[in-house]
Amino acid sequence: MDTIYEIADILVSIGFIFGPTSGYYFQYKLIKDTESLGTFSIDVCAILIFSNLLRILFWCCKRFDDALLYQSIVMIAVQLLLLRECIRVKSKSFPITKFDMSKKFKVDNFWRWDDFRSYLDFSGLGFAFFIVLTLMLSSSNLYIETIGSVSVMIEACLGLPQLLANRKNRSTDGLSMGLILTWFTGDLAKTLFFILKNQPLQFVMCGITQLSIDIYIIYQIYTYGRKESKENTRNWYELMPRHMSMHHIISVDDYDYPNKDNSKRSSLIWY
Repeated sequence: MDTIYEIADILVSIGFIFGPTSGYYFQYKLIKDTESLGTFSIDVCAILIFSNLLRILFWCCKRFDDALLYQSIVMIAVQLLLLRECIRVKSKSFPITKFDMSKKFKVDNFWRWDDFRSYLDFSGLGFAFFIVLTLMLSSSNLYIETIGSVSVMIEACLGLPQLLANRKNRSTDGLSMGLILTWFTGDLAKTLFFILKNQPLQFVMCGITQLSIDIYIIYQIYTYGRKESKENTRNWYELMPRHMSMHHIISVDDYDYPNKDNSKRSSLIWY
């Protein structure tokens, strides 16, 4: 019986490590296939990178389940890959400017740099700073608990930039439903994991906050998706002048109206 329990515990830990990161494959693939970021916010990458870097330091000071440590390492690697793809796609629309250290840390330019190296530099410098700070204050219980709290508070805000971007654009175009559903199922699973494993209270509160944000984003996808679908189905006839009728619309091919590249298309001619 103990052997079965140990095997089940190992399987749960493996699922916990790789499960939350698997959803980002859908977003990565969507960006790669469409060559567009859509409404996806790269602030999500920033939140996950820094919250997990702090979680690693928290683990070094106050040992909790190893699965959380391994998940943080895997998550950082996945977010860097996703961020790199976002920068590659973005550079096609906005030419990469020459790197300028004086402009790198401006508030209005924060996490909006043109090259992937800038993100690596900032993340590395930030992690190095907190490593030194942790070595200096590792004996302070207040500091250790603060690092844990800050880590989960940052992670708890994971979906907030995406939620705000959706509200601002009144659209969820380019946002993978697979990613959001993975967020929801992953956050639900890990919240239960935190409770059952008696993990620090910070983690439990983080999970509950994330679940609330996930549910609201799913509501946005449903609401804005219906609105966009309704607009698309009415465009072709609701925008048509009232004095026109169906027999005034004639389809023509390109061989009647040749163009430079001879590409095939269809067009509508109004009489």
